Amino acid sequence: MKQLSRQICLVVIFIAVAVLVGWESAIPWLKSGLPGLPTMTPNTALGFLLAGTALWLEGTPPADQRRYVWQTTLSLGLALVCFGLGGINLLEFLLHWDTGLGHWLFPQWAEQLNPVSKGRLAPNTALNFVLFSGSVWLLHQRQYRQAQVMALGMFYIALIGFLGYLYDVESLYGLGSYSAMSLPTSGAFLLLALALLSRYPNRGVVAILTADHAGGALVRRLVLAVGLVPITLCGLILTGQRQGLYSSEFGVVLLCVSVVLMLSLVTWWSGQVLEQSDYYVSFDTLTGLPNRRRFEQQLSQWMGYCRQHNHLLCVLFLDIDRFKYINDVLGHDLGDELLIHLGRRLQGLTPEDGLLARWGGDEFVLLLPKIQDLAAGVSLAEVILTSLELPFQLQTHYLNISASLGVAIFPEDGEDLRALLQKADLALFEAKSQGRNTYQVYSQVFSERVSETLRLENALVKALEQREFSLFYQPKVSLATGQLTGLEALLRWHSPELGPVSPKRFIPVAEETGLIVSIGAWVLQESCRQAHVWQREGRLSVPIAVNISVLQLYQADLLYQLKQLLAEFDLPPSLLELEVTETAAMQDVDYAQARLHQLSDLGIGLSLDDFGTGFSSLAYLSRFPLKVLKIDQAFIAPIATSATAQAIARSIIELGHGLDLRVLAEGVETEDQLAYLRSVHCDEIQGYIFQRPMSAAETADFLHRVSAP
Repeated sequence: MKQLSRQICLVVIFIAVAVLVGWESAIPWLKSGLPGLPTMTPNTALGFLLAGTALWLEGTPPADQRRYVWQTTLSLGLALVCFGLGGINLLEFLLHWDTGLGHWLFPQWAEQLNPVSKGRLAPNTALNFVLFSGSVWLLHQRQYRQAQVMALGMFYIALIGFLGYLYDVESLYGLGSYSAMSLPTSGAFLLLALALLSRYPNRGVVAILTADHAGGALVRRLVLAVGLVPITLCGLILTGQRQGLYSSEFGVVLLCVSVVLMLSLVTWWSGQVLEQSDYYVSFDTLTGLPNRRRFEQQLSQWMGYCRQHNHLLCVLFLDIDRFKYINDVLGHDLGDELLIHLGRRLQGLTPEDGLLARWGGDEFVLLLPKIQDLAAGVSLAEVILTSLELPFQLQTHYLNISASLGVAIFPEDGEDLRALLQKADLALFEAKSQGRNTYQVYSQVFSERVSETLRLENALVKALEQREFSLFYQPKVSLATGQLTGLEALLRWHSPELGPVSPKRFIPVAEETGLIVSIGAWVLQESCRQAHVWQREGRLSVPIAVNISVLQLYQADLLYQLKQLLAEFDLPPSLLELEVTETAAMQDVDYAQARLHQLSDLGIGLSLDDFGTGFSSLAYLSRFPLKVLKIDQAFIAPIATSATAQAIARSIIELGHGLDLRVLAEGVETEDQLAYLRSVHCDEIQGYIFQRPMSAAETADFLHRVSAP
């Protein structure tokens, strides 16, 4: 905009030079703009030459401070000359003085000047030069609003003169035979006013016009309408008067209809702007769904309706599980695309009288009004979780995601809007605490659990800082030979404040807060350090397996970390094994496949943990460079008495063998379980029946015993 302002100044300078050339070369149309119109006087052209140069020089300080000083001084000096030129001519007109300024400046053209005005500026022209000079001075003082107000005054004076020429109303552009503002003069002043207004578009009054908010958009359209409506109506009125239409009923009706039509167009135009601005205020620009503000408005209205008619109302909060890793690893563009596709899928599941909105981030909220009981909300939650079992195709990725939902009922869980939303949010928090991919209906117990979780989160941060964690090791044994095949490193936490804390309790909190990345890095380092010690002592000849979280698997620098650890502790890669959960591997199959192949190329063994608890595809499973398939203990616990559990275990073992994988059953505790696993040719076991997890010192003794002849 500032560059445009300087270019407009050059146009004004060009007009002034063209008029002076017209006087020098006796070219009438150059002096008047159009043949037969009043001419621009030479001193007016001189004033525009000075004004255009003064405004062109005003601007941002250049790097050279000395240049800026003389540039500013020259700009103010030229503006002062313009002020003197306009002020003297204005006083000559008001006080009937005759200074002879016009003849003195341009004596060679004295005979061609108007004998009445004697080359003086028209009064409106002189006033505009005074206003222009004041505007430039105020700009230098950084009083932008006042400068723009003066520029607007100059603009309207010039506009009146321009309209006078447009409709041939001499009283608008001149004062009888004295002097008149010429057409080039009014045009040059309009340009100067625009140059002043566009010089600092983000300051003062003009800032409203250039703002991105709805008010700015509305003002921009109304300014244009204000400029067009008077011109159009004036034209209609003058045309009607000249044609004698207003002496007849037809003319009056025509004028009234024209006025109504113009006002209707302006009103409709303004309404379009307000409707557009209301959309941006009430709807999410990414998904197109109602936003938080609109949802709360609708919820408040429905609560009033349900309270009056004794209906129930259900609110469901939905949050995507582990959405942060998608943004961090795959990029925010893919994360945004996932939100769009998820919004469409949820929209298809929302009942006709329900409302789906994007609450913010990766959270969505659903409203079910006029329901009979809680079953409607629970049913919808179950339908949503089932629908998310289908992967999302995003560009070249197939993403499997899960979500957690919290359900609250009005008026049972909250009689006002804030209380109801808070209860739904607490239920969502509880669903995440229960392992995600589930829903929870609000209960009073949740509030107490939230306080406990926050306390646990703070204790986790402290535990990481003060090294309160330790590693225990549980052996893996071959069923065929009874020999040790490996050790699994298991994280344990004994808090001075909370006492022993179960991994099932603190691991979900660590994953939710992102602390699992730092904790997992410590587990890797400590496992490699301990493996190095035992190898150096001649105790260790089997790999140590370490669980890595989904966030660790998709970390960009995971390979670098592992290479550094193997080099630091001089540890062969064959003595390190990584256990990846089925859920982590299946969240982004293509990325997981590439990452697992990179790990395998390092010589690190890979196991798929908790197999059977997720939603693996056999086609995908065959693409992973795995060595071990671990049957989740949820299928092992009932295996002695449950035909279903036996069938699942037998199928997983046959599948693993078909893929040339070793199959390990974890959580084996009884002889009956052991006997069945032996009968279906399971390769390895891990559990209390053989050995409980041991501390590092106990594991060292154990390794010494099993390695003895």
